[in-house]
Amino acid sequence: MLRQNFLNRIPKFAQQLGFQKFSFSSSGFLLSGHNKWSKIKHKKAENDRSKSLRIGKLSQAIALAVRENGPNPCNNVRLAAYLEEAKKFSLTKAVIENAIKKGSGIGNKDAQTLNEVIYESMHPSGVGIIVETITDNRSRTAAFVKNVLRKHNASLSDVQYLFDKKGKLELNAPKEYTEDVFDKVVEDAIEAGADDIYEQKFESEDEKTEDEGDFVALTKTNNLSKATEYFRKKGYHITDASISYVPQPGNAVEPSEDHNEELQDLIEKLCDLDDVVDVYTNIKQRYMD
Repeated sequence: MLRQNFLNRIPKFAQQLGFQKFSFSSSGFLLSGHNKWSKIKHKKAENDRSKSLRIGKLSQAIALAVRENGPNPCNNVRLAAYLEEAKKFSLTKAVIENAIKKGSGIGNKDAQTLNEVIYESMHPSGVGIIVETITDNRSRTAAFVKNVLRKHNASLSDVQYLFDKKGKLELNAPKEYTEDVFDKVVEDAIEAGADDIYEQKFESEDEKTEDEGDFVALTKTNNLSKATEYFRKKGYHITDASISYVPQPGNAVEPSEDHNEELQDLIEKLCDLDDVVDVYTNIKQRYMD
């Protein structure tokens, strides 16, 4: 039944993406006027200048995930996602083990003071923003986040209804897939338990960030670990695996050029805050076009 349901959905989203069923005739997101948003979608709280900052945030996130749901990534989807990201940043075994011990309360009670706090905001451009933070001082974090929002004309507002919380995988297909690639990726996605699979089009490799893959698979959050393991065993290169707030297709927006600079600066300033882990927006993403 799952296979049949998935296949029945393919023509619908294939049409939305602009290609025939199982083909490569799709047009990419980066059409004229679109490329200015290629970096403003879900933005991890990181940049070239602050890799060490991201490592510190990951350590805190791992500790909190362990505190809330235990140290076994097989039973803790959030921990599994953070450990997957830790690999990309080459976190040492010692750093990861210390974070897990901290979350387990072994020799360190600091993790008991950590809390996840989510802030929701709306920008005048119509862009909804979700800010995920991990903090040991709610008042401090609230003051910093609200200050950044205020300076960029954004206000606190309920926006989660614009998003679905999903497991999200960015993938590159195995090198041996040289023909009928999308057909094979779809079949693998079905076996992995994905809800949807999308192809992304890039005009050149230079457009791709290190987190972006040729395909995006969306799955239920509790299936992320299983799907990640399945794709890895099949020989896929996984460029990113996360639990994400994904904009619902009907609620994704493309802001006007007038808001470009302010939105970019807003997201970067939020990501620069010590307590911020992730920032999500409902700006239309590449794979949605």
